Formats: sequence, structure tokens, C-alpha cells
Amino acid sequence: MKWVGKILVPAAFVLLVGCGETNGEDGEPSSDGGTPCTDIDQCEGWCEPPFGSELGDTVTGTCSDVLNAPCREVVENGVYTARVCD
Repeated sequence: MKWVGKILVPAAFVLLVGCGETNGEDGEPSSDGGTPCTDIDQCEGWCEPPFGSELGDTVTGTCSDVLNAPCREVVENGVYTARVCD
């Protein structure tokens, strides 16, 4: 289990409903946005999967461009594991 924002996310594949289609790109900018990553811990914000990825896919993501957003797609240990909305 791992905290992502205000939500505890299991390491297994989780999909939380209620997320809009936007990532809320209006947050404070991160210093490492666009940097390749395979885990949320490698980023100032979070590690995002590539567009078109499905839950459970093994991926190399990129660090988010912002520090926080109402909805986030998360890569952990090289796997697209969750879509989280606050």
C-alpha cells in the first residue's frame, strides 16, 4: 500500500472512478517535468504513464509537469498502477 495524494493505493492494479478527462494541468510547475521515470518516488510530483497505456501495462513514464492535480495517473515499479482523483 502506498499513499498517493490523499488516497492509499495498493501495489496491485487500482482504478478509482470519478476522474475527469483532464489531468488538471493548472498546478504549480515541477522542476523535473518530462524526465523519464519508472516510479513515483523518482519525481517531484508523480510518474505518469505514456498516453494510451492500460492499467497493468509495464511502462516507462515521465515525471509530471505539475506538483499536484485533481486527477493523476501513476506509475509504480515500472507498472501503470492507478488513476487517482482527490
